[in-house]
Amino acid sequence: MKEYQSVKRKELVLPREIYYECVWIVRGMERLERMVSDGDSDQGAYEEAFVRLCAIRSALERIPECYREGVLQSVIERGGRTPVGAHENTWKRYKQLFLHELAKQLALTE
Repeated sequence: MKEYQSVKRKELVLPREIYYECVWIVRGMERLERMVSDGDSDQGAYEEAFVRLCAIRSALERIPECYREGVLQSVIERGGRTPVGAHENTWKRYKQLFLHELAKQLALTE
């Protein structure tokens, strides 16, 4: 399934490359967690993994708590079904806000 950004809120639209970079960082979260918990021998890789995990957690803080897990799963599972309980547009809006905030945390955009 293809990933789409909503262009309704222009201030949250990311350049295509940055948007997909953020999506793949989130999808690699499990690997990043393993690298941090194992204390990877490569100090540079460990630090990068730690910084990315902190950025993901910080970006999730901008999302209301009841939507966090659903937004995370929506990114990891390539969109797909939205969790029950809110309109599909609500999930899309919070997903876009999350990815925009992640890009800011990682200094990929202004």
